[in-house]
Amino acid sequence: MAEPGLTLTYNDLMREVAQYLGWGYLADVSEGLTAAEAVQADICVQDGYRDFLYSAIDHEWSFLKPWASIDVWAALAATAGLTATGVHNDGVTTLTASSASFYSSMVGLTITITDIGDFVISGYTSSTVISLAGDATCTDKTFAVAAGDYRLPDNFAGAEGDLVFEDDGSVQLPSILLTSSEVIRKKRNNGTRTGRPTHVAVEWLESDSSAGQRFNLIAHPTPDRHYSLQYKTNAIPNNKLSADNPYPLGGAAHSNTIKAAVLAAAEKRFNDGAKDKQAEAIALLAGSIKRDQRAASPDSLGYNRDNSDGGRTVFRTEGLTTYNGVLYSGA
Repeated sequence: MAEPGLTLTYNDLMREVAQYLGWGYLADVSEGLTAAEAVQADICVQDGYRDFLYSAIDHEWSFLKPWASIDVWAALAATAGLTATGVHNDGVTTLTASSASFYSSMVGLTITITDIGDFVISGYTSSTVISLAGDATCTDKTFAVAAGDYRLPDNFAGAEGDLVFEDDGSVQLPSILLTSSEVIRKKRNNGTRTGRPTHVAVEWLESDSSAGQRFNLIAHPTPDRHYSLQYKTNAIPNNKLSADNPYPLGGAAHSNTIKAAVLAAAEKRFNDGAKDKQAEAIALLAGSIKRDQRAASPDSLGYNRDNSDGGRTVFRTEGLTTYNGVLYSGA
């Protein structure tokens, strides 16, 4: 599908910055700017885009809350018939399994290769191929991976509401309660259980700043099989704006607001004391927020019934507490 013609791209924003800074309105940004000018213009574009995405006071953009999915799975035990072969090159081992075994949510976890040792899973290629940190050279070795903790995508920045099971053609399953990590840890301390997960939590991971900080999803009970879960996420854009990734989030409806934010960033950086572009950006931001609120507001929240027309629904509330919109269980 073609992009809407009114959507401003990265090159459009670079042209606007160049014109504002007196470098001319350029037909070809790549040829019209010096290397130093291109760097400065790009800084203004990135600063303005960040300001648009994250400086809206008391408003979270609906387009930063897509639905996503994560695979949770049962523990993999070292089992005859399921083997892997590892080829080491330049500090990384490519491990290939004899049949589908791996999920992207295994990244960051530990795999134990029989007679070889424990290795951190550093990358996911496919259901049969992963990358390991270190030398795990081996041939037809059995392996094991513990379950219960699952790596969320690199652009994950939070989840809202309960998680739901993707339809696999079997019986419809209830939602999974999104709770606090303390609840999950307490449940695990009461004994290891396997089964269909009923509670999950999001946990920050430690970071030494060599890479961005990440999150795990932790589940209770530990899954007894593979489940694919859907959740509404707060997402961070995967890529910065560039000639190769030219389209800002928000699309045509917010293009003028993004342009104003970019020019406000240029004004702040190069024209200290001026406030015209910043005032324009604030005014357009208010309009964008209203449009986003309308776009995200449902026409209906469903049928509001009082059960007087028959049927009875019972909700269990014992041991449940709501805080800041999150339901916690003390069970």
